[in-house]
Amino acid sequence: MRNNSFWALLGVNWGYIHDEDGENSWLNGVVPAWKILEVLETAPLLAEHAKAEAMYVELRGKEPVPSRLRPPAPSRID
Repeated sequence: MRNNSFWALLGVNWGYIHDEDGENSWLNGVVPAWKILEVLETAPLLAEHAKAEAMYVELRGKEPVPSRLRPPAPSRID
């Protein structure tokens, strides 16, 4: 069975850039997705996520998201 789902995030808009007069310049400040992944994939956050998931499994007796429903691991383009 082929998985045709598409999961993507290009970035997160953090604000708008205004010109000298305070008018909207129609430019957006965006944090690119790969920078967000760098932060989310740090060792301390990965450890916290694993701990929370283990606690969930212990309390509920099942995995938070069944493996058949998990999206495929993202592939980074460098």
